[in-house]
Amino acid sequence: MMNALKIRLLALFLMLFLGPQLYAQEALTDELKDYFKKSVLNKVKRLEHYITLIANKAMDDNLRKSSISQAVELFEDENRIVQISSLVNGKETVIDRPVRTYFDRLYAIKADKVVITFYKVTQLTDVRLGPDNKYYATAYIFQDTKIYYKESSEVPDYTDVTEKAIDITIKPDTTLVGDKMVVLYPAKLGNINVKETRATQ
Repeated sequence: MMNALKIRLLALFLMLFLGPQLYAQEALTDELKDYFKKSVLNKVKRLEHYITLIANKAMDDNLRKSSISQAVELFEDENRIVQISSLVNGKETVIDRPVRTYFDRLYAIKADKVVITFYKVTQLTDVRLGPDNKYYATAYIFQDTKIYYKESSEVPDYTDVTEKAIDITIKPDTTLVGDKMVVLYPAKLGNINVKETRATQ
């Protein structure tokens, strides 16, 4: 009992007084960078999966609705912004949406069929340590959107390809696992910004 109490007190001391120094000393080794990249790419792939699923009107409606909350949980908070874009007469229009609003509108889009796919391997910048002892990176995804206002149509009524940049934050979190202090590195998604929108060739 006393040993467990001592461990908890030690953990509290480390987080309050030594935490910043300990995190700052966590060198970005190749092994740690590789771990971060795998963690971030996994998170981005989950985001792509949810976007594709929520947009697909052929999927079970309850599954699409439940996927909205699961997708929102990937983000730091619901105040994060997702930019959406469209091309009208070759001109790009970009609109900011709060993350939950983005998914709600994607679910309720007025079209019989929406097909969203992602191509190219997701590109990721080098992970960097910020002055706040959090790690940061940016992931780039390429999204192909096809909208059919009538499901019987063989040719989409609207189509574009958009490159988006996703802000990533990795905040070290010291937690007690059994009788050991372990530093975890959960990745969270931040704002998603449109970099370029172009017509499908």
